[in-house]
Amino acid sequence: SDNQLLVFLGVLIVAITVLSGFYPAWMVSGFQTVFALKNKIGIDKNSIGYTLRKGLVIFQFFISQFFLIATIVIVRQMDFLQNHEIGFSKEAIITIPIPHLPNEVSGTLVTLLKMRSCGCQAWKLPASIIHPLLTRRF
Repeated sequence: SDNQLLVFLGVLIVAITVLSGFYPAWMVSGFQTVFALKNKIGIDKNSIGYTLRKGLVIFQFFISQFFLIATIVIVRQMDFLQNHEIGFSKEAIITIPIPHLPNEVSGTLVTLLKMRSCGCQAWKLPASIIHPLLTRRF
């Protein structure tokens, strides 16, 4: 079974390689280089092939411009995310793991911490969203 798969993939790769090289070689073999260099190729500018060729070149240009602009935007966004102030001090965050408390008890604990006049804020967060680089454990 595995041998058959490997043989099939090998034959498929060879067939695709031969077929992908055949058409360009066939087109180039019929190309008249001397007439192309003298700019005397008989291309009818009103033909569908000429219009399609120009349209594809323009489409390719717009796609390349899109990807260039998208790359620049993504690079700038990544730079912003990595180097911009996030609005709080990462070193001032303390995580206190409180295992296996019912929701009512942990909610009451958060409410009591918020009522303290220390200027602190408290949240009850699932452990899966707390990033280890943003927290210190005591």
